[in-house]
Amino acid sequence: MAPSQPLPVAEAVRQAYLGRQDGMVEVDRSGGKERLYFRNGELFLLRDHPAARLLAPLLPTAGARPAAQPEIQRILTTLAHELVRDRRAAAELRDRKDPALELVGPLPTVLVAMETAVHGLNDGELLDRLGGESKRYQATNETPALRQLPGLEQDMAQVLVGLVQPASVGELLRGAGKERSALLRGLAKLRAVGLVAEVAGKAERGDDLEILSPKLLAHFHERLAESLGNDPVRLEPEAHRRRLAELLATLGKIDFYELLGVDLRAPPEEVLGAYHSLARIVHPTHAARLGFAGREDAIDVLFEQATEAYLVLSDPRRRASYNMIMGIQLTTEVDAATRDEEKKRLARQHYVRAGRCLSEMDYSLAVDLLKEAARLDPKAEYYARLGQAQTKNPHWHRHAVESYRRAVELAPADAGIRMGYGQALEFMERLSDARQQYREAMRLMPDHVGARDALDRIG
Repeated sequence: MAPSQPLPVAEAVRQAYLGRQDGMVEVDRSGGKERLYFRNGELFLLRDHPAARLLAPLLPTAGARPAAQPEIQRILTTLAHELVRDRRAAAELRDRKDPALELVGPLPTVLVAMETAVHGLNDGELLDRLGGESKRYQATNETPALRQLPGLEQDMAQVLVGLVQPASVGELLRGAGKERSALLRGLAKLRAVGLVAEVAGKAERGDDLEILSPKLLAHFHERLAESLGNDPVRLEPEAHRRRLAELLATLGKIDFYELLGVDLRAPPEEVLGAYHSLARIVHPTHAARLGFAGREDAIDVLFEQATEAYLVLSDPRRRASYNMIMGIQLTTEVDAATRDEEKKRLARQHYVRAGRCLSEMDYSLAVDLLKEAARLDPKAEYYARLGQAQTKNPHWHRHAVESYRRAVELAPADAGIRMGYGQALEFMERLSDARQQYREAMRLMPDHVGARDALDRIG
């Protein structure tokens, strides 16, 4: 690792990780210098470092994937936040090969790289770090990050799916709607660990609808296989087989909107979420496990159809051409009251379907459906059920807290929602805030057994 000019701390960590470098990152902060050691791009700490003393006894029990251990993840997240807390801190990459040093590691460097990339930055600062709205990115496999992560947060997973083809930051933001902040954070994290890379030049746009080349289909296949490896579909085999059989029976009989289960006016972010949920269910790797021997080709076609539907409906020009070819007419003369009722009807459909997904432990699809239900009709029960679904995955706990917060704003006198909010806060180890919600649930419902037990448990 050759000496370098001073860099932002996050960039120094990123370069050391992506470059698979040996050496040291020296962070110069107002409180003194801190040294991080790297071996083949992976982070080590001196044994007497405060974080190393906490981590050392935990590492032997974590096996090959220490990032999956919540306590290790919490300690490293705190370390990352401390490294970038001082905005004036700068870092340098230095050669430092001293075999006599007592080091603890390797640590889950991917977590530190992602957290230092986003902590303390607002949307404008994240956009600057990403290179502005005109900067284009594409998903890439040239990094060990996916193999090292215990799973991708949902926002990051959807950004990856959306970047199987090059897209600018501006294009992604225009499809993000109210999720602008989450998209910027997810994209910055993915860039920090090399899961997306900058693409030079302008996008090339064809005029035909035959857009799914074998190479692009293989890319989708590989990307979704990685997603399934980190976060498997939680459908019981019989329910999964039944769903595949239903979809196979519709091949050639329904249009792209019906296949993805979206409305004719569905925005790009809804199309992406619907595709991600469907593609995980119809991915060809499920065929052998579910007993579809001899029908693998049919599953391949189903995955290809779903992918082509996403590519067409997520592009306004291709969608318009498809609608014209299929004779699909969009009625524009709809009064506001009718449109509002239709939104509420669709939201209730999503909510009911999400309930079935939760009972079948298909949490990813349930979260997608509940997000859309809350977007269409912002009701407390939709946000509360969304928060409940998000507590099922540790990577979604931060989002669960936000969903419950919205639910409490809409229904402050609902003791059940207060109880769920307290549990989500407890998962995040925000015990003081959790106690406050449990006490409020007791105030609203003095005989609330769950709230009383929770207060006894956490003091």
